Amino acid sequence: MLNIVLSVLVLYLQSLSHLSDSVTLHSIELGCTIVFSCEVLVRVAAAYHPAALLFDLMVWVDIASVVPFYIELGIAVVSGVPVGAALFGEEMRSSTDLQVQQQGVETGGEVTNVLQLLRLLRLLRLLKLGRHYEGSMVLISALKRSATALLVPCFFLCVMICLFAGLMFYLEGPTGGGQAGFDNMFKASWFVLVTLTTVGYGDCYPITVGGKLVASVAIMCGVLFMAMPITIVGQSFAQVWEEREALQVVIRVQELLVERGLETHEVVLVFKEFDSSGDGQLDSEEFKRALGVLGVRLPPSKVRQLFRTFDQDHSGTVSYEEFCHIVCPDLDEETAHTMWNAVSGTGSTRRANVNL
Repeated sequence: MLNIVLSVLVLYLQSLSHLSDSVTLHSIELGCTIVFSCEVLVRVAAAYHPAALLFDLMVWVDIASVVPFYIELGIAVVSGVPVGAALFGEEMRSSTDLQVQQQGVETGGEVTNVLQLLRLLRLLRLLKLGRHYEGSMVLISALKRSATALLVPCFFLCVMICLFAGLMFYLEGPTGGGQAGFDNMFKASWFVLVTLTTVGYGDCYPITVGGKLVASVAIMCGVLFMAMPITIVGQSFAQVWEEREALQVVIRVQELLVERGLETHEVVLVFKEFDSSGDGQLDSEEFKRALGVLGVRLPPSKVRQLFRTFDQDHSGTVSYEEFCHIVCPDLDEETAHTMWNAVSGTGSTRRANVNL
């Protein structure tokens, strides 16, 4: 985590003109990039099925955050700068700029913009902080739960934008005696959007009496309307926050499936690994060991509370159905039972095939 924060801080400092060519900052960035590169290589080497990592978004984020450095290094080496000087000196950035200038003004400007964009890709490393902070997992899960409900206010937001934009264009546009800021529907829609969301940049505003009245109604509608999506997300966040320990287990099991090249319906193989007694139930000790395998560290009181969350029928054990209901809620019962019967019939052979 410290490496991520340090890398982003270096990017901020390098944006200052008097520090843009600092050898010290460049050396720190080199060290951070080496650490990130090693992390990517270790993840690939340690994966049960490296090909499955192609579908892991965070792997691509890791790659995108280190590639810009190596592209700049390659340009510097091609332009004649020794590798050592390019790695530890200020020649890398200056050589890339020189290489761009030699390609002509028009093309050079485009390449410069591309290089600046590539350098900004280092900010993607901030997304890696989500692995270390459970709050990010809670927020993402809350947004997923709210996605369907948010479609309703989003739809009505689009309707209101179109209605108010039409009125503002009529009252403030060329035919209404207003100003140039409303000379087409797109500009009027922009004004309505920032008004409904209570942002109000002030780059355009109504000057006619009718336009001011419509804008006043839009402001009141915006104040009332914005409470709806905020409430939806807020309620989902509160619910997920109460279930955050279970969410950690869900995410770790899903990551485990990806790492081992398994499909969601093959979660039964993970359950079988946790069920050391082979009775099809997880008792409290097996559940505690499962949390250890998943890397979920909780105090004993939280472990007991989480166990009761999984044990929905209060039988004192967690069945395969209860495990699937929380870990894979989208998995239908028929598929889950089919996989259970198939794996129970093949025994340990299938388990060995996937290196569980």
